[in-house]
Amino acid sequence: MAVATSTNTRSWKYQQVILDETFHLSYPYVFKWQDEFYMIPETFETDSIRLYRASNFPNEWEFVETLVDGKDFVDPSIVFFED
Repeated sequence: MAVATSTNTRSWKYQQVILDETFHLSYPYVFKWQDEFYMIPETFETDSIRLYRASNFPNEWEFVETLVDGKDFVDPSIVFFED
């Protein structure tokens, strides 16, 4: 997983790798909760949904926990409902 920035959404500048695992990562679902940034990337190859927290947003992330495992999960998204 890497970070790129843009000032116009047409031209992008690569910044750096922010998360490197031994398995495929994609579809980074990033959200802020209780003043911290979290990310749930697609980790289909692990048969799980994994949660990461930014230790230094957006450049450094740490694994928090496996939220769900044992199934084929693709492109997980969070829905906030009634706080």
